[in-house]
Amino acid sequence: MSRFHSIKDTQLENNLFLNRIIAAFIAIMLLTSGLIIRLIHLQIAGHEHYASLAKDNSIKIYPIVPTRA
Repeated sequence: MSRFHSIKDTQLENNLFLNRIIAAFIAIMLLTSGLIIRLIHLQIAGHEHYASLAKDNSIKIYPIVPTRA
């Protein structure tokens, strides 16, 4: 029985692994940047809008005059 031995190209495998790491890092950085931009938009740009919504949503106490017979 003959066995086939493949010759490994370690340089090609290292380059492929490095390219995958770089692609994953870029994807993570893009997603993190998107989250930070959204956070800035909600906290700074949309502050007045959400503050007014919260103020309108607060509990208001109205005195009720008792009925006298």
